[in-house]
Amino acid sequence: ARDLGTLPGYSASVAEDINNHGQVAGTSYTDIGISSEDKQHASLWEKGHWQDMGTLPGFHYSMSWAINDRGEVVGHVSTGDSSKDHAFLWRDGKMQDLNTLIPQASGWMLKDATGINNRGQIIGGGLHNGKKANCLLTPHQSSLPKPHPLPRIEMPSRYLPEIYPIYDKSVQNHGC
Repeated sequence: ARDLGTLPGYSASVAEDINNHGQVAGTSYTDIGISSEDKQHASLWEKGHWQDMGTLPGFHYSMSWAINDRGEVVGHVSTGDSSKDHAFLWRDGKMQDLNTLIPQASGWMLKDATGINNRGQIIGGGLHNGKKANCLLTPHQSSLPKPHPLPRIEMPSRYLPEIYPIYDKSVQNHGC
């Protein structure tokens, strides 16, 4: 076992996910009581150190839940009022509100992002036309890495996923 330590100035860090390169997504807290929202920031552990990912303007707290092999991290930011939470994507050293990456007229308010795969697809939840819903966001094809050829597997149509909003404004809105 290895102690990952904590972000300097914080009293605790919680690791949530690890990728194949050993990078860890988590959250760092200033209060030893992990449930306290005294101060908490999404954090990335790599090369033996925690990095503060910060938060978005107008928000006080952030938490990260997942990381892919490209080092992209997802989670949510908060003011302390969960009705105002927003999902985020952290990539290339910058945190972005996922709501700014989907078509404005989609009817979605993305509240939390809980997973991201190596294709950049993000799962999470929020409100769709005012009702709680889960979502799958799929990036524009040109931003996806080239997949390795895999054998084709036939699946009954009832198991195929329903795709929700696209988080690249340059693509067509596929019915969301």
